Amino acid sequence: MLGETGINVHLDGIAHLWSLEQNTPENSSSFTLERASELGCRSVLNLVQALDALQSNVASLWLITQGAQDTIIHQSGVAQSPLWGLGKVIIREYPRLQCRLVDVDPGDDEYTIPALCEEMWSHKTGDAEHFLAFHGRQRRVARFSRAIQSNENRQPLQLRPDGAYLITGGLGGVGLKVARWLVERGARYLTLVGRSSPSASAEKMIEELELSGCTVAALQADVSHYEQIAGVFQRVAESMPPLRGVIHCAGVFEDRLLANQEWPLFEKVFAPKVKGSWNLHVLSEKIPLDFFVLFSSAFSLFGETGLGNYAAGNAFLDALARYRRGLGLPGRSVNWGPWEKVGMAEAVGERREAQWRMQGIETLQPAQALEMLEYLMQSDAPQTCAIHLNLQTFTQHFPEGFQRTFFENIIDGQSQQVQEKPGILQRLNAAPANERMGILQGHVSSLVAGTLGYHSSEPLDVHRGFFQLGMDSLTSMELRNRLESSLNRSLPSTVLFKYPSIQALTGYLMQEMSSSAPMAQNKELQHPSDTPQAFERTATDTSLSGIPSGFEEIHVAQPEPSLIDELEGLEKLLKNE
Repeated sequence: MLGETGINVHLDGIAHLWSLEQNTPENSSSFTLERASELGCRSVLNLVQALDALQSNVASLWLITQGAQDTIIHQSGVAQSPLWGLGKVIIREYPRLQCRLVDVDPGDDEYTIPALCEEMWSHKTGDAEHFLAFHGRQRRVARFSRAIQSNENRQPLQLRPDGAYLITGGLGGVGLKVARWLVERGARYLTLVGRSSPSASAEKMIEELELSGCTVAALQADVSHYEQIAGVFQRVAESMPPLRGVIHCAGVFEDRLLANQEWPLFEKVFAPKVKGSWNLHVLSEKIPLDFFVLFSSAFSLFGETGLGNYAAGNAFLDALARYRRGLGLPGRSVNWGPWEKVGMAEAVGERREAQWRMQGIETLQPAQALEMLEYLMQSDAPQTCAIHLNLQTFTQHFPEGFQRTFFENIIDGQSQQVQEKPGILQRLNAAPANERMGILQGHVSSLVAGTLGYHSSEPLDVHRGFFQLGMDSLTSMELRNRLESSLNRSLPSTVLFKYPSIQALTGYLMQEMSSSAPMAQNKELQHPSDTPQAFERTATDTSLSGIPSGFEEIHVAQPEPSLIDELEGLEKLLKNE
């Protein structure tokens, strides 16, 4: 269809509106959630893969949801929320698509359609945000912001010894650490749920908990199967005191680039995250809980190469926590950064951890993470990110595709210091011709080291192949995106295969840059100025982050009628596939 509609020719943008057809949460079930995922994430995945295969020249991709964010309105589009996580990974993997995420107010088309058209028009002049909400007839943007943390009158968390607590994913590494932590804070009745029977290490931990005076039930059940998890709730009701708390740690991990993703892998990751969390919500909705905690990921907030399905699934957890709060129920989503050698960090391995460190994302020690959890359990925010950031490094390696203004509330004065450092194009322009090859090679080496997780003190062999250095399909795309961003030019998707070493790649880049913009004449090479970034809700450094709203009202002018016709035409085109 893309070829037939001429999308291989330049278009100013594509608007995806299928998510707007999804049901309200009150009518949701496992079946409707699956359909919502198909309409939203699967259709966008297919679209992005088609655009990638055709190398289509599209100026921007707009993903529109309705009620998926909750600035000042009740969140009615929970089922659409995974698209926000997927969209952030699209930004990371395909910066050239300039993906924009916009949430609109349900039932206010009179304002929303003109405002949306005006926003799409403003993008043509370089004044578009990445994450937006048009709620209450206001244009709202988001910023990653610090939590306001206070220890005044803070008391140690004390759990009820006469209450029961349920942990899904409770037989895994993170779940068992949370179980011990609950017992240390007074819990005496635990139900640990896992898809598999307890491992030897899990059985040893359970024995230790029981010796400390806690009654532990280790049950085998799949949280994504309603009947199975309903049976767990029934057993708790029959054999334990009243249920007082739920912590949802269950999850699976299947990373790969969006270009190579398959929908069954999305379904696999969505099973515990989307279906599982919804089953827990439905089964506990009438139970007077003290807490309902969902373990989400920081990567649902700023994406990560290769984690499209994972970021999308966790974005649903974030939305569900806020939705429950809107119903007057307990709900809390914690966007965890990676824990040290447990959970997701254990699954991805040491090389990926090293790459995160080079980006300024440090792993959390489990004891440190649990200390954060104790603080968060006593805070009011429905969603908070708990992550260990090396801010000095992070400000130099912002997530690819994200604009600096999205993080401006956490980087303090370091942003200006980093921005004042000359970029590679400025350094090349200022250097004598005989020094430029060395400067460019140093730049390429630095990007390769950062992408692969090598420390800056480790010299790289410029003749050695990238894949011998440890590069894979995920890191090759990340390196290409970093090169495109820093050099302000598009590069072929096969460039790292055709020029598979630092020396070969540097030679190719120097030739291309010299032919398109003769540096010998010191012709100025422009880097695009940073445009304002968009919205979200969370932040933190080595401590935690709360979720100040971070939204501001901005007047939206009325667009020309032709823009409304353009948007309606795009919607009809998508619906008539």
